[in-house]
Amino acid sequence: MFLWGTEVAFYNVAFESMLYDELRARRHQKIYAKVLGIRYNLQAIGTALSAFGSLLMFAGYGWITFASLVSLAIAAMCIASINMRSSQNVKRKVRKTNFIKLMKTGVRICAKTPCILLMFMLSLLVANIAYLDDYLSPIGIEVGLPVQFVGFIQFFILGCAVLGQTFAYRFTRVKDWILYSVICAGGVAFVLFSFFYSLAGLWALGLAYVLFSGVNVLLYSRFQDFVPTTYRSVILSLYSIGDNIIYIGTCLIIGIGGMLGSWRYSILGLGMILIGVGAWALLFIRDKCAIAPTPGAGKVKTTLPVD
Repeated sequence: MFLWGTEVAFYNVAFESMLYDELRARRHQKIYAKVLGIRYNLQAIGTALSAFGSLLMFAGYGWITFASLVSLAIAAMCIASINMRSSQNVKRKVRKTNFIKLMKTGVRICAKTPCILLMFMLSLLVANIAYLDDYLSPIGIEVGLPVQFVGFIQFFILGCAVLGQTFAYRFTRVKDWILYSVICAGGVAFVLFSFFYSLAGLWALGLAYVLFSGVNVLLYSRFQDFVPTTYRSVILSLYSIGDNIIYIGTCLIIGIGGMLGSWRYSILGLGMILIGVGAWALLFIRDKCAIAPTPGAGKVKTTLPVD
């Protein structure tokens, strides 16, 4: 788990910083939402392969373990094949970094730049509160799926997520009130699913995933647009910390629902919170962080603090 956490930290900070800044250096940052959706879709393919393991349980856990080890070996071979050597043998002076001072600077930038802070909070809340992926299998069993076919709920939800992520970039210029209203609509879909809570009611959960997967792409790409390049890594580090903290809160809510006797109570609670998050954005964020209408610039209405 420690190694997994380290890997996630590198991926969410170093990779995302590099991805956005490389696009920005080539003046292609306006397609970041599209690239982000493609990346999420590729990630969904890997998750689908993992979900396929549940359909192989009839062959025993040993077979699934073997398949997992093979996939790890293939991943290691792909990493080893990447040429990491620079074509220019240039010695570079590495500056010492004061970690505490750097983190304080990141916190100060977020605090002094309202749009960074607001998109930071909104993106984290929606991404984590609407995240049920880790609980789809027990939810599938509760709504009536046989254990050997529980992987089908994973495939269905992944398909819905891919649908939202694929077309999200087409709505990068959508008005803010529409975006925040979609958050409320996704929360309503969660509540509806908790009321139906059956195989027939999975349409509501699927609709919620279509909406939230698209909204997540749009909110995160907008958040990245506000972050100054110099401090992107440190602010994404703060984002990664917040991501884990809020997800712990989501897990607690889900656990409380389980203690009450059914996961449906957890989904009901999360849905009501999401409706509240969307209403908060409609009432208090409104169009404060709207994308500027000037074409081709990808600029936003914000003032960055001078450090």
